[in-house]
Amino acid sequence: MPKKYDESIISAIQTLYFDLGLDYKQIAKFLSLSKSGVYGYTVIMDKGFTSRTQYLNELAKEKGYNDHSRRFRSKKKNSGEAGPIRPQNTASEEVSTLNKIANEQGFSTSAEMMTGGLEDFLKQEDAMNLSEFPKEYIKEMLSKVLNEYFAGTNQTKTEFARTIAISPNTLSNYLTGRRYPNKPSVRGRLIEALGLSYESFYEFLKGGFDEWNSKQKEE
Repeated sequence: MPKKYDESIISAIQTLYFDLGLDYKQIAKFLSLSKSGVYGYTVIMDKGFTSRTQYLNELAKEKGYNDHSRRFRSKKKNSGEAGPIRPQNTASEEVSTLNKIANEQGFSTSAEMMTGGLEDFLKQEDAMNLSEFPKEYIKEMLSKVLNEYFAGTNQTKTEFARTIAISPNTLSNYLTGRRYPNKPSVRGRLIEALGLSYESFYEFLKGGFDEWNSKQKEE
């Protein structure tokens, strides 16, 4: 079975997946739940299985095992490893309520989170989808924004890096244009620390892309 959640959470998960079309990773991020738990109530059931166990057993049979427990034991035997010891949570630790999640995310009620909160979340997800831009362009533009920021602030680079939970060395790579943050969560923290909105950063990239692209073709 998937990780057990309160009925209100299961209902929210399945509404977001089956009715609103979010994928299970987005739902897990939005509701602050584990990806594997959400996967069990969405993708697995969408495939026609009634439980995670049934799904795993079917996968095991395709590999020639009677059930997934035998497959797991065989894998451990072949690898010579005992496998990880997983902590066992009590039922009270596993079960939360949708209202509690809403309150933790700063909403008064679950209804507020599922309307305005979801809309804001999806806007941010869309704004932070940078796949339409070449990586070299993003690196260059992010470097430009960061250098302009530090030219006008007394904040040290070490303090800034600590604020967004990255190392000073990683920040240095962003400043010089050698790298850019791949993870949306890091990009989000970085942009907020710069005092920008998700939308304004996306528009900044979009606004300078044609000129940059033309220069690349000329070279």
